[in-house]
Amino acid sequence: MDPSNLLRLSYWLDPALDQIPASPRVWLVVVLGLMGCALALAFRHKLGKWVATSLVAAALLAALVGLGRLLAWPIPGLRLGWLIAFAIAAIPITLRQLRWAWRNGVAENCLRASSFSPLLRGEGPGVRSAWPLPFTLFWLALHLFGLLLVTTGTNRWPWWSAIALLGFVLLPQVLRQRSLRKPYYALAPLLIVYLTLVIRVAIGLIHFALAGKYLVPEPFSTLFNPTLVLLVMVGYSVAIGYWLLAVEWKHDDAWFVKAGSLVLMALTIAWALYTALTLRTHGISGSDPYAYTQMGIDLATRGTVFHPFPLVRLTYDLNIPTEPVVHIGYKLPQDVTRTATTVWPPGYALFTGLAFLMGGETGVYLLAPLLSVLSLLVLAWIAMRLEIRDWRLPATNLQSLISNLPVAALTLFFTATSYQQVEWQLIPMADIGAQLFSLLALAFALTCANKPGFLKKLGLFARPAVAGLCIGIAFGVRYTQVLIAPAIALALIIDNKQGAFKRIAVCAFFAALAAAPTLAYHASAFGSPFATGSDELKHFSLTLLPTTLKYILTQLRWYREFGLLSPFIVIGAIALWQRHRQAALVLAAYVVPLFTFHLLYSYLRQRDLLSIFPILYLLTAFGIVYLIESFLNKTRLSLPLSPSPHLLIPILLLISALTLQRSIETMILPITRGYGAFGYLVREQRASFTQLAQLTPPNAVIASSLNSGAIDLHAHRLAFRPVGWTSNQLLKFVRALHTEQTPVFLVDDGKELADSLQTLRATFRVEEITQLDVPFYFPNSGGSENRRVALYRVWP
Repeated sequence: MDPSNLLRLSYWLDPALDQIPASPRVWLVVVLGLMGCALALAFRHKLGKWVATSLVAAALLAALVGLGRLLAWPIPGLRLGWLIAFAIAAIPITLRQLRWAWRNGVAENCLRASSFSPLLRGEGPGVRSAWPLPFTLFWLALHLFGLLLVTTGTNRWPWWSAIALLGFVLLPQVLRQRSLRKPYYALAPLLIVYLTLVIRVAIGLIHFALAGKYLVPEPFSTLFNPTLVLLVMVGYSVAIGYWLLAVEWKHDDAWFVKAGSLVLMALTIAWALYTALTLRTHGISGSDPYAYTQMGIDLATRGTVFHPFPLVRLTYDLNIPTEPVVHIGYKLPQDVTRTATTVWPPGYALFTGLAFLMGGETGVYLLAPLLSVLSLLVLAWIAMRLEIRDWRLPATNLQSLISNLPVAALTLFFTATSYQQVEWQLIPMADIGAQLFSLLALAFALTCANKPGFLKKLGLFARPAVAGLCIGIAFGVRYTQVLIAPAIALALIIDNKQGAFKRIAVCAFFAALAAAPTLAYHASAFGSPFATGSDELKHFSLTLLPTTLKYILTQLRWYREFGLLSPFIVIGAIALWQRHRQAALVLAAYVVPLFTFHLLYSYLRQRDLLSIFPILYLLTAFGIVYLIESFLNKTRLSLPLSPSPHLLIPILLLISALTLQRSIETMILPITRGYGAFGYLVREQRASFTQLAQLTPPNAVIASSLNSGAIDLHAHRLAFRPVGWTSNQLLKFVRALHTEQTPVFLVDDGKELADSLQTLRATFRVEEITQLDVPFYFPNSGGSENRRVALYRVWP
């Protein structure tokens, strides 16, 4: 029998006995039923009157159903009879074992283990140190059967997944004990999984009775999601198992918390690295991602971030607009060299250029993931260095939760599994670099006093100097990061007021020193140290602030970012203000100016705020740890003999469920591959540009939409975007290319090319060469989708 049929009502009520004859193997059921009846009668004295009677009745009913199916009897042959037989046999055994469990404190110890409380020990009622073999087998069989129902009946997973999950949960138990009869309290949370399944089935049966269709409608389908509950409870059970193991080995709750935090940090970093290596882009397209990549490669290969655009010569000769022969994101060339720079800061090009020299094109694509991992480590360092523990509280059970290590571990996890953090580390954008150096500046500023550290030998002002360098580099990578300067200055003051002015001066000097190359670049490229290539200031609007605020808050409330975690951010902010007001002020000075300034930008996106995401997740982590620690201390100190500490169980389950619901889709991205970002190329798409280079002559000029930069970078062909011209201007340009014996091609990679292609077909012979896998762009939405598009040659 397929285990997935266990929860199908149609399977149990299937009456088609005359159409589909029963398998001869059903005779085995009849024989086993009769043998079971005989065995139950033979051992009736050991089993007891009620258990023996129920087993005899169940065995006879199972045999009768088997005969009914073999002989095609309509009513006795229903599989429902087997289900009833199982219930008849299981109920007395279950009641007997539950009665023993209640009398011997199993329920109390399950609750205590689930709330991380000391277990009852000793001799007598409620304190059994070992379980009798029948109850142990009953307990393990219950969980194996329950997991089998959930995995195969609900999730359609293979049957062995139930055994694998049970083994995973039992692993700490196996490490902890050598005897089969020792208690398995860590399995208790799995009972909630089975209860969830029972509730779903009950709701489905009620719907069947009312509407004639077995269905679990919303919102019950979401509220009682067995997969989510299963994952939460498996993790919760494993945590309890290792806590019991730690208590038995080390007799110390703190060791468990510290070890668990380190394991979480190690697994998070490992996951981040694996995700980066699995999902990293294999090429680049679009505007911003392409320009950042091209700047670095130009710097590495040509010694400048300026990029040549030879086709400008032709647009000048023809007296037509130049914009279509310049990739989006680049300024128009202003001198006879026909070179131009981008509208973005030049600082990130230093890193992409160095990455290109060290690892080629792949090195450029691995740079952002590497910087993201470094950013996570710096963030953990900040969380570890903040003095946020309230030492006034007595050392009670799990008091060490409020130490910095679990806060750092949770901060690391939440930041690493942020979808924005993942998205913008997989393409060569500057946002992760700006985040890293902003956090580095904050980290060094927060530890600038004369404290032990690896920079102590360099002098008291080494940390302010490094903080200043990081501010300058962050400014060179992303201009708006200069707004963290008030937070850095405040950190330099409140950490140690003595000599604060000197530290600020040192920090400012080194910040100016690091920013000097960027200012020199401005003077060379735009005529003034304080002029930039960006024209974004025209998009800043005070009148649109309410609209921008509503939009960005809606985006931030997305369930995969802060939506499900927002209560903990509030708790964390309040708790940090109470525990360490100075640290709270510094973090507020870091977040508020950046957030407020960007609210004026009418095209504000989440990635513009990526540098403040880690701080919000730091508050989230602190709020969670503070909530658990405060609850433990309140209940343990005021009500030590009360069962109220067990109320911690729903709190932990709620935190776990919200965390999993928020993070699971991001965490399984390496499996689902459900990822796509602007400018991102998969391996097949990158190969298409290599194919394009093979199919076109070296002097070819190719028309496209936003893939023009990718054609230039990957196929090494000149490209233009015809959408910027009128029909006459486009024809004039193509005729001029034909006059110079230049082959002309068109990649139909955007909706905007429809009119241009029609114009070319009306005048020239347009021949389809092949199909290419490239992003297909939509000009209005700014998005794209993966398509196979045509490559055309435009003949004279």
